[in-house]
Amino acid sequence: MVKERRFIVAVASVKQRPLNLVVCGHGRIGGALLEKLGVQELPVSVWRARIDPEQGLYCQEATLPAQIDLLIICISAGQKSKPSTRWQWRQIFAGLTRQLHSGAVTVKNIVMVSSTRVYEAIEQGIVTAHTSASSCSEQGKGLVIAEQELMALPAQVRILRASGLYGVGYPVYRPILKAGLTKPRFGVDSAEVVARLYQSVVAAIDGRFCGQIEVLTDGGVYFEGECFYWPEDRPRIEVLAKQYRILLNSTAITL
Repeated sequence: MVKERRFIVAVASVKQRPLNLVVCGHGRIGGALLEKLGVQELPVSVWRARIDPEQGLYCQEATLPAQIDLLIICISAGQKSKPSTRWQWRQIFAGLTRQLHSGAVTVKNIVMVSSTRVYEAIEQGIVTAHTSASSCSEQGKGLVIAEQELMALPAQVRILRASGLYGVGYPVYRPILKAGLTKPRFGVDSAEVVARLYQSVVAAIDGRFCGQIEVLTDGGVYFEGECFYWPEDRPRIEVLAKQYRILLNSTAITL
């Protein structure tokens, strides 16, 4: 067994136990969060973990803590060009669920970066974080199941449903967002998603973390080269909502 390795960003008080933070997913979002944590002074001990449908949470380089204060999950289902690397959203949390129910590990708080794909079966109307998920594709349905599985765990769970990502590392979507010719488009800067994850870490440290669902957009409704904002452009947006699905940046507390 490799000796446990962890890095402590900072400890505000010798009497305060650092928050045990496990980050699962070290790509463009998870990696940016780890970089941000690395330059901030927070009482946090950080482990980089992976997740597997069979093993659940694991780390090849260290022993994960038995008591996890905050688990952040920001993973994707792999590349379409490499089907062997893909897993199913329906299955991915099965191992974690067994770990928690068996008592092998305890997790107090969880944040999952999800997607507004969970609303894809809704064809028209205004959609907020209070709107029930409804999806039609296999991946979308699986994502809904994954969210539900997490929310059924004995932990406070925060779901961040991000719209199309743009910004650093996401060059493809921005032109599509600005065009919005066939239907209204919605997006959010990846830096904002990282910021929300960082705020979740701070909330967990301060004891203010609560279970909730968030729809993350930049506040704009992009359509035919224009951008409308709620509530300033409410009349125009409500007209569009009669024909199209409209996502509004919003939060719903789920206690």
